[in-house]
Amino acid sequence: MKKVVISVLFVAVGLGVWQWQKYQSNRHASTVSMASKPNTIVLLAQDVFLVQSKALQSNVAFNGEIVSPMAVQMTAPVSGKVTRLTVQEGDAVAKGQLLAKLSSPDLDSTVAVKQAALNAASSELAIAERNLSRQQALFQQNFISKNALDEVVNQVQLKRSALVSSQSELKQAMSNLGSGQILSPINGVIAQRSITLGQEVGLHAALFNIVDLSTLELEADIPSAAISQLNVGQKAQFKIEGDAQSVYQAEIARINPSTSSGTRSVKVHFQVTMPKTEMKVGMFVNGEVKMDAKSGIMLPKASVQTDKAKPFVWLVTTDQHLQKKWITTTDVASGNNEVIVSSGLQNGDRIVAIPLEHAVDGVAIQIK
Repeated sequence: MKKVVISVLFVAVGLGVWQWQKYQSNRHASTVSMASKPNTIVLLAQDVFLVQSKALQSNVAFNGEIVSPMAVQMTAPVSGKVTRLTVQEGDAVAKGQLLAKLSSPDLDSTVAVKQAALNAASSELAIAERNLSRQQALFQQNFISKNALDEVVNQVQLKRSALVSSQSELKQAMSNLGSGQILSPINGVIAQRSITLGQEVGLHAALFNIVDLSTLELEADIPSAAISQLNVGQKAQFKIEGDAQSVYQAEIARINPSTSSGTRSVKVHFQVTMPKTEMKVGMFVNGEVKMDAKSGIMLPKASVQTDKAKPFVWLVTTDQHLQKKWITTTDVASGNNEVIVSSGLQNGDRIVAIPLEHAVDGVAIQIK
C-alpha cells in the first residue's frame, strides 16, 4: 500500500513539474513575440511627401575678375635716357602712336648686332638648304632613310624661322635708331607707366603696360565637380562687385584642361559680350552660368538621411510600412532646402519628409 501511495505521489510531482515548464516556455514565447513586434510610427499628413518630376533649373555660380586677353608689357629695346613722354596712365592710345623717345649711343651698335645676326641666319639657312638638296638625292637612291631625310627638312624649317626672327629684330632696331621712338603696338589704354621724363633706363626695363578694353574676359575658378556641366558657348550673367543693379552678359570661351595648382577648381574663361566703359581690368565679379532646364525629382533636404555616407529616404509602401530606399543625389541643389535626386525614386512614390532617427526597415506607420 505504501508503494502505491509513493508511486502516485511521484507521478503527481512529475506532472506538476511538466506543467510548470510548459507554462514557462509559453510565457517566454509570448515575451519574445511581443518584443519582436515593431511599434507603429504615427505621422502627420504633412510629414509624407509625394514624389513628382518637375522642370529643374540648376545654374552654376562663380566668382572671378575682369581681365584683358590683349595686354602688352612694353620694355626698353635699348638702354638710354627718356627725352620725351607723350602719355599718362589712363590715356587711350592708337596702334603706332608715339609714347616716348629714348636717346642712346647704343642704338647704332644694336642695329649692327642685329644685322650681323641676320647675316648669320641667312648663311645658316643657305647651308641647310644645300644639305637638304644632297640628302634628297641620297634618299632617291635609297642611301638614307626617310627619318634621316625628315630630320634634315626639320633643320631647314628651323633655320627659316630663325631668319624671319632676325629680320623682325633688325627691323625693330632700325625703327628705334636715332630718336629711339617707342610706339604703341595696339589700340588700348595705358594701364601703367613705369618711367618719367629724364630717367635713365636699362635694357629691357619696364616702360608701359597697355590693355585693350574693347575685348574683355572674366576668369573664374569653378569647382571640378561642376565642370562636367559646362561647355564652350554656354551663356552667363554677371554683376560687378559694388554694383548690384547692372547685369552683364558673357559666354564661356575656354575651359582649362586641368585643375589649378593646390586646388580642386578649374579656371574658366568667359568672353564678355559688348564690354562697357565702366568695366576695368581687375574688377571682381560674381555671376552664374545658365543651365538648360531638365526634368527631375526634387526632395525636401530634411527627407534625405545617410547611412555610412550613403543617402537614403524612407519610402512609404502601399501597405503602410517603411522601406529604406537608397538614392543618388546630384552635386547641384536648387536651394538650401532641396536636393535633386538622379536615381532611386519614381513619380508617385511617397516618402517621409522629416528625419526619423530610430526607424527600422519594415516598421508599420499610421498617417493622421
